[in-house]
This record gives sequence, structure tokens and C-alpha cells, in this order.
Amino acid sequence: MNSLRPGEKKKNMLVGTCFLTLYIHSSISLKDKRRVVQGLCHRLRKRFPVCVAEIDYQEYWQKAGLGVAYLSNESSQIYRVLQQVVNYVDCSADVEIVDFFIEIL
Repeated sequence: MNSLRPGEKKKNMLVGTCFLTLYIHSSISLKDKRRVVQGLCHRLRKRFPVCVAEIDYQEYWQKAGLGVAYLSNESSQIYRVLQQVVNYVDCSADVEIVDFFIEIL
């Protein structure tokens, strides 16, 4: 099904993803980790227009893998927003970024 009207141009839609591997200093149990990760995800959702979820290392109590996604029609804006997310997480006292990568699809 084509929803474009005659003469209408197709719109660009780009998806940016960011994967962050985090070390959680204060965690001594999975319950502690869950509290820190859920709090961080909540703060990210409130501050930035992104989707965030813990997507890896669920069985480890001092390590977390967060996935962040952002949708736009400009790759420069995607990169800027995801870099702001990384900077915000990097300033968080609860976690340390071990590794991260940003990809635009």
C-alpha cells in the first residue's frame, strides 16, 4: 500500500541507536542494580526524547547494557541527541561508561 499522494516526495526517516555498557559501582545485588538502572532510564526518558531499555547483562549485578533509540530525518540531529545522552550518563555518579557506540540506520 502506497500512502504517497501524486507529486508528494518520500520523507527520510532515520533511526539512531546507542548501546552503552555500564559499570555500577554501588551495586551489591540485582535489586540494587535494578534500582540504579531503572532510575537512570527514567531520567533519560524525562530529559531526552528517546526510547531506553536495559537490553544486555541482566544476570550481572554490577554491569548493565542500555539501548537508546532516537528517530529523526537528520543524521546530525540524531548524533547530537545521542551524544548528549552519552554525556549525561557519563556525568552520573551511579554508573561508569565502560564502552558505547552510536549507529545511524
